[in-house]
Amino acid sequence: MSSVVKAVIGIAAIVFAPMLAPALLGGLGVAATAVTLGVATVGITMVGASLVGSSSGGSMTSAVDQAGVDGYAGAKLQTSKSNLTPVPVLYGEHKIGGNIIFEHTNAGTNSNSDEHGYNRDYWAVMILCDHEINDVINVFAGETAMNEINSTTFETEYVHVKYHAYSTSARNIQSSNFFVINTAGGLSGSNSPSLPSISIPANVAFLAVHQVFDGEETKNTALEPITTKIQGKKIRSLVGGGGAVTVQSVGGANKYFINGVQQPTLELIEGTTYVFNYPSGHPFKFSTTSNGSHASGSEYTTGVTHNSSTQLTIVIAASAPTLYYYCSSHSGMGGTANTPAALPSTLTYSTNPAEILLDLLGDGLDIADTDIDMASFYLSKLDCVSAGFTCHIALIQQANIQSIIADVLSTCRGKIFHSESKWKFKIDTKSQILADTLTSDDVMNNTLNISMAGSGNLANKMILKYVNPADEYLSARVVKEDSNLQTFDGQIIEKTLDVKAINNATHANKLCEIALNSLRYSEDASGNRLKQTPLSISFATSVKNAHLEVGDVISLNHALLDRVRQFLILSTATDQSGVIQITAREYAETHFKNASGNYLI
Repeated sequence: MSSVVKAVIGIAAIVFAPMLAPALLGGLGVAATAVTLGVATVGITMVGASLVGSSSGGSMTSAVDQAGVDGYAGAKLQTSKSNLTPVPVLYGEHKIGGNIIFEHTNAGTNSNSDEHGYNRDYWAVMILCDHEINDVINVFAGETAMNEINSTTFETEYVHVKYHAYSTSARNIQSSNFFVINTAGGLSGSNSPSLPSISIPANVAFLAVHQVFDGEETKNTALEPITTKIQGKKIRSLVGGGGAVTVQSVGGANKYFINGVQQPTLELIEGTTYVFNYPSGHPFKFSTTSNGSHASGSEYTTGVTHNSSTQLTIVIAASAPTLYYYCSSHSGMGGTANTPAALPSTLTYSTNPAEILLDLLGDGLDIADTDIDMASFYLSKLDCVSAGFTCHIALIQQANIQSIIADVLSTCRGKIFHSESKWKFKIDTKSQILADTLTSDDVMNNTLNISMAGSGNLANKMILKYVNPADEYLSARVVKEDSNLQTFDGQIIEKTLDVKAINNATHANKLCEIALNSLRYSEDASGNRLKQTPLSISFATSVKNAHLEVGDVISLNHALLDRVRQFLILSTATDQSGVIQITAREYAETHFKNASGNYLI
């Protein structure tokens, strides 16, 4: 059974991180005994044949985790002591507390029985996450940023912290250089803290904390709240090709630009389908010879389909040679297309929603690369870069897969769905190319249903909550109000959206305004903004339109519509007779513009 099938038929009960087995969690002064702390692995499964999420319009609130930003932001900063707490997975940048799995007190390095009191030591191990991270930016004792002695060692007068990176091997606290013991950066290897033999489990990153306290004069006896500012998990970087091909003059000569980049080197992965949309006067082709026919080469045709005079599809064959794209009418316009067998395995730090989603599907759900449409993920990555969409999500508690994926999708107006035996990812964004033009003949008799959002789903004031790094990584909000709509409605109608994986006000403002526009505005045939709630439609069509899929934009010319309108497909379903059911909502460029007509993304 393929991994994708197993994923589809699974049940919704996941923990996206393992839990530490019972640990030593006694209070100060409780002596530890020798023990090995194990890790219990929890299975991860996925529900549903189609995971379709969107931050657009009225569906946004159902596409995000209803736990909300307020509780989530606060929970990340808390220090816990529990043998049931999941070990977090951290994507992007966070300020986070940890889970204490070991603590001990003694006078191993600080003892003084003179008149000033009796000094003692507190020792603790605080788990951060179960993966390699990109960087520990800083460690905080309470509200104080600790002094950085080196990249792994931090201190204040009374608190000393050593960061231990992810390791595939268990580590004993009696090992050399485990704890920092003083403000000079002295380590336990040269001055034993006299601790019991405790093995910290493999596959976790953690802090070794030492705090000096005065028991007699009750100074520093409470452990300072330790938080760590982290750049999280390293993941695979998406590469690929396909998308929009344009032509620009550079130095007096025409050059191909692909997705806005001049003559990029493409990485076209074997077994993956790529679609290139190009200008009609500059035929886009492939060759095994640089510059193709202009250098006595010939057109490469394996897996290539010319869908029209402006579109090419190529399926990269197994063991395909290095290819070169070129314009058959003009010399010197193209570049190189490598054809690797698989996505490169090198791990890098990324906050791109497409790359984070890929990691969740692969590492989290064990969906094979061959079951993922890498081209759609790569193009969505580029869309996110262009729009300024990033994702910073901490998996700190039990959650079902729909909730986690929806949190990622909510940062970028994304949709993930299963089509043509592949998991695909698309971004709801501006200036989308029409997938097809449909007429009344494409709609089966009496199946077109047209509706508009009811009053309960409308708003003229949108509030979006996010996590604000400038305010101790607590919850913040942006507000978008439309005074014209408020006058029209005769009242203020407010909706609040919780998007916990955003940590940037500019990003939050963009999504907030687009969400409000998507609820309340349409446009006329000339592209002028109309104060009209966008239409939602559903209809049945034949297998003739089986090529249409979620995220496609179609044009529909139908007698029941006042004019030709564009729609974004939200779902498709095919019954046993081959009849295809399509649901869609109206698509308009004005959704992505402010009131002055300037693009938000």
